[in-house]
Amino acid sequence: MSLSALLPVLREQPSYQNMLASLRAQRRPWVVGPGSSEKAYLLAALGDSLHLTDRGGVLIITPSRDAAERLHDDLLTFVPQLESRLMLFPHWEMQGPYEGKMPAEAVGERLAILQRLHDEESVWVVAPVEALLRRISSPEEFRASARRVRKGERADRDQVAAFLAGSGYERVDLVAEKGQFAVRGGILDVFSPDAGAPARLEWFGDEVESIRLFDLETQRSTLDTDDLVLQRLGFCVGIWPPVLPSVGIFVFRLNSRGPEPVRPFPA
Repeated sequence: MSLSALLPVLREQPSYQNMLASLRAQRRPWVVGPGSSEKAYLLAALGDSLHLTDRGGVLIITPSRDAAERLHDDLLTFVPQLESRLMLFPHWEMQGPYEGKMPAEAVGERLAILQRLHDEESVWVVAPVEALLRRISSPEEFRASARRVRKGERADRDQVAAFLAGSGYERVDLVAEKGQFAVRGGILDVFSPDAGAPARLEWFGDEVESIRLFDLETQRSTLDTDDLVLQRLGFCVGIWPPVLPSVGIFVFRLNSRGPEPVRPFPA
């Protein structure tokens, strides 16, 4: 159920209009009071007023993963048209089974977000602060880290395998999940974490004869493709806040002693 019809009600509030004027004047207001879904209500209204729901990038930082997930879902309730552009930046615990290692699913989600940022798409990213506290690669590093393999080009199979092994991929006998690759004869299988299906590269001599996506269960090819981009997994550990234009800093606190606190909702 969409609640977008409620946005004009908030925009009529004098306190909201004052806050919007402050943002447009490049000031950074402290926001006091909104809790639970009110945060999404306020951000949705601001995004609409600042013309960011149709274009423009937004980075929203939350104190925890649970808060990020709730805000992500609440935002879609108020702005359902953001569904294809609103993304949750994944975070994983550094202790337990993933200590020192990124789970493949999280790697894939991060790679997809970083690629969209690199392509300068207008996206909204909701990120728990812990997810942003790891080393951040620059857009230049991210661009230079990728290796593209094209059908018909001359490429040494062993060099491609060495690139994958040195980039965080796990070498196995049979690819079964994301982040793995396997080599047998003139064939190299690889499952990139940001891909929907694994790819099979086949060589004839030192030439890449074919690149096909295939089904994990049946091992049968499903789609021919002309090229494949292989990204170093270690370069997806962070995000690039400078890529997203800043329209203001929103600090949600129930009690604040910050300068000029703003109360967007009636007491």
